[in-house]
Amino acid sequence: MYVGSTDDGSGLHHLLWEVVGNVVDLHLARLATELRVDVTDDGWVVVTDDGPGISTDVDPGRKASTLEVVFTTLMASGPTTPRHTPHVHLTPSLIGVGLCVVNALSTRTEVETTRDGQRWAMAFEQGRVTTPLRSLGPTSVEGTLIRFRPDPQIFTSIELDLDQVRDHLQQVAWLSPLLRVFFQDRRVSGRGGLRGWAEQLAAGTPDASFSTEQKVDGVYVDLALAWSGDRAPIIHSFVNMQSSRGHGTHVQGVYRAFAAYAKDLGVTSEEFTERIEPGLIAIIHVGLYDARWGNPRQDQLISPVAGTVVEKVLRDQFVERERLRAFFESRLHHVARG
Repeated sequence: MYVGSTDDGSGLHHLLWEVVGNVVDLHLARLATELRVDVTDDGWVVVTDDGPGISTDVDPGRKASTLEVVFTTLMASGPTTPRHTPHVHLTPSLIGVGLCVVNALSTRTEVETTRDGQRWAMAFEQGRVTTPLRSLGPTSVEGTLIRFRPDPQIFTSIELDLDQVRDHLQQVAWLSPLLRVFFQDRRVSGRGGLRGWAEQLAAGTPDASFSTEQKVDGVYVDLALAWSGDRAPIIHSFVNMQSSRGHGTHVQGVYRAFAAYAKDLGVTSEEFTERIEPGLIAIIHVGLYDARWGNPRQDQLISPVAGTVVEKVLRDQFVERERLRAFFESRLHHVARG
């Protein structure tokens, strides 16, 4: 119930997404710049970062180290510092389950972390401490290593789909282009951010491409558009770093902005669809505090403010960017004249 199905692979992969999410948290809090993921042939998954590490101080309420609490207590925080709130990329309505679930669903979990110049280690089996927290001595290397092997008695298969892992990490890299992402010791490039992604989807030769990144009325908007040929439109949307496959109000905001500008040119909705949708590539990422969802899967955004802000941002782009305006009008030119 915490990670998804144990049969179809979704729950298995969610274990890795949970650990990766903690590194993304650190990066968004400006505390980590590197994420490495490695999957071994015998089922081990290793995730490392260069962040400030997990606290080894004793939690007075539980009389155990914070590290132990994080890996044995449901919904406990991940790496923490005064400037880091765990899961800062998630909203109150979409919370990560925590590293303790990864630990509980693994035959063995091993953790190494650096705090105050000391390297510490701890190990667990099926969620229980087997090797208490111990010091490995002084070190100048910062960061945390989490190594776990999913439990074959829980999951039908513990073989991760490497293509799916690579695709997920590629999305992380596009959404966070300043985070250095590595998979199996190879760099996963997010160069160019969402615009770079859109241009790649256009096979590197878009008819036109545009991007903007703004924060308006408390809503963060990162938007990239491209057109390439006359193929079916490609739309990718995200909310707070999470894929929103059902799209929602943020995508509707893009189409409302398009339609409003087309209307100003005297173009009907049918003509607009005929001329603008073919070849369209749109990637939309919004960040907002209290996201509202239209279904239990939480993949369809219904927060009105997201659509309103995205529409405003894009309509402003038509005013400010002559090249975008000229391209858009050229697509509509022949129907506008008619």
